[in-house]
Amino acid sequence: MFDPNKTSISKKNAVLYYLGICGFFGVVSFFGFNNDFFSIVFEISIIFIFLGLFIVMFFNDELNEKYHFKTEFSWSYQSEALNTLALSTTAVAAFLFCFLLFDLELYKSILYTIIFLLPFLGVGLRFNAFSDESRWIGDKEVIGYRPFYFLLCAMFVVLQGYYSAFHCSSIADGVIIFIITTLSYLWIIFPDKVNKYLPFDNRELIGLIIYLGFILVVFSLLINQFDTVTFTGLMQSWRD
Repeated sequence: MFDPNKTSISKKNAVLYYLGICGFFGVVSFFGFNNDFFSIVFEISIIFIFLGLFIVMFFNDELNEKYHFKTEFSWSYQSEALNTLALSTTAVAAFLFCFLLFDLELYKSILYTIIFLLPFLGVGLRFNAFSDESRWIGDKEVIGYRPFYFLLCAMFVVLQGYYSAFHCSSIADGVIIFIITTLSYLWIIFPDKVNKYLPFDNRELIGLIIYLGFILVVFSLLINQFDTVTFTGLMQSWRD
């Protein structure tokens, strides 16, 4: 019989996996990069990138007992959302790259790190909304609010919008882009609240496509009316 509290990953194995991954990338960075400073930053970044996932893996039994990570055949949406929250530790790596490798000012590095962090926190902290309960409308099973889809949309909106807002040639335009981005971001991470006012149910597949598609299209059309800077273009300017 399926035991929802049983996990195949012990705490000892979780530690071994984490040390093994960090050790592997440590060897890669040591022998693969000529720049010693880059190797150090890269390895520290790896430690933080996988730290959150290690914590979730280490406390898997306790989290599973409280939040019911597992269903009989797959992982639950709650586990996916909490793993998204665990990935927020990658923000430390983003800060290190901005501050140490791209040689940005401290305040800019912190600002960009916060922007990078927002999608992970927005989806991860709302794991009660992005849960398996959203997959049911009465007795009908639907796609629900799968965290991964909302994370991708939130990342697109936040990275494109906020970076454009802070690099806009006009302060007024920057403020408008900031407001548009914030509203779009909130629209994405609060689908359950918005759903109460929609003429369709955004938990169903067609409704979800319309919901997220409408947000992305409207967001893109609005900010493209201004003198924006793309995220990839900004990255190129840092390298230059």
